[in-house]
Amino acid sequence: LRFKEPFLLVGDTGTGKTTVCQLYGILLSQKLQMINCHQNTETADFIGGLRPVRGKELMKEKLRVVIEEFLQLVKENFDIEVNTEITDIEHTYDTISNSLSKLELSNVSDFLLTKMNSLSIKIKRLRGEIKALFKWVDGPLVDCMK
Repeated sequence: LRFKEPFLLVGDTGTGKTTVCQLYGILLSQKLQMINCHQNTETADFIGGLRPVRGKELMKEKLRVVIEEFLQLVKENFDIEVNTEITDIEHTYDTISNSLSKLELSNVSDFLLTKMNSLSIKIKRLRGEIKALFKWVDGPLVDCMK
């Protein structure tokens, strides 16, 4: 412990391995990450692995909100007609985004361009997450090394 090296405690049940670690973590004000190993423990239990994507409806709702924010910015700052009544808001975003790419944006404030770029990046990320079947989830070992 003095040299800050990782270690593995092995012993019979009830001998105090966990308690010693918990007390040591409390004394040093360190977060303790415990992994209970057994005969079915796999590499993915330590380093992580691909997991099915859950909560797609929540992601779709977040995407809708971000697109609406983007379209509101366009509506307030550009001479482009934005029809928010269209049911396919993603199509509306694609159309408006394509129209904006053809405009001369040199007279647009840096703040507005940065905000729109940030929203576009969020939209792209959310679209990718919605399409994905699996995503990588870090395991406790990787979390501890961050």
